[in-house]
Amino acid sequence: MENRKTFMLAESGVLLALGLALSYFKIGAFWAYGGSITPASMLPIVFLAYKYGVRWGIGCGFVHGVLQLLLQGLGDLPSFAKTPGSFFAVIVLDFLVAFAVVGLAGIFKDIIKNPAMSIIAGSILGVSARFVCHFIIGAIVWGEYAPEDWSAVLYSFVYNIGYMGPEIVITSVAAGLLIGLSYVQNRLETEN
Repeated sequence: MENRKTFMLAESGVLLALGLALSYFKIGAFWAYGGSITPASMLPIVFLAYKYGVRWGIGCGFVHGVLQLLLQGLGDLPSFAKTPGSFFAVIVLDFLVAFAVVGLAGIFKDIIKNPAMSIIAGSILGVSARFVCHFIIGAIVWGEYAPEDWSAVLYSFVYNIGYMGPEIVITSVAAGLLIGLSYVQNRLETEN
């Protein structure tokens, strides 16, 4: 049992490091107040949630969110989030909760028997849940940056779907393709 826990922690650490490294590779435009398209940086959390379950996935997503906050988020955040309440709300919803909910990706493993369909559905759910977090905080806090004739809700939706839409597609397609490889599928099905 102790060896299994040690392996889970080591594997999770390696995959979270990979996800963090992938988050530094940004594709396309850079959004003014954060957010960018990254090449499947959520995929390691999806794999961990699929292999070890939703609780473990949410925990790993939370850790990833803390790392994102410390390494990429805190720099400009104080200049954009103008009140202590909005600063706290952004930390909680834009980082901690937003990345934690990606761990929901493991929810379909025992429901959908086809591994590819299961991980694709989980990826869509987990990364879409992350979008919802960014959308909510965007409408509440970042809406003040909306163009004059836009509502905060419309602005948040357009802003966040601009990068999260491609993230959902990239992560889901990559998960479906990679689980099709027998090595990856065996690693995800093995409990170690």
